[in-house]
Amino acid sequence: MAHTNILPLKGFYLDGSEYPHFVSMWMGRGNLMNYLPNLESGEETIRMVRLIWSHVKSFLTRYNFLGKGDR
Repeated sequence: MAHTNILPLKGFYLDGSEYPHFVSMWMGRGNLMNYLPNLESGEETIRMVRLIWSHVKSFLTRYNFLGKGDR
C-alpha cells in the first residue's frame, strides 16, 4: 500500500496489551488524532477518514490482527 498521506510501517511490537503497537516515521505536523480536530467538518473529511480506515483495516485483516468480530 502506498499513499502520500500514509506513513510506511517500519515495524510493530507486542507487549501483552490487547493491540499491537505500530512503529512508523515521525511526522513534523503530528499524528492523525492531532490533525483531524483542526479540519472543518464536511464530506471531504469524512471521505478521508473512511479511506484511511479502509486501508488500515485491509492491512490489519491481511495480517490477521483483526478478529472476525472486528471486521
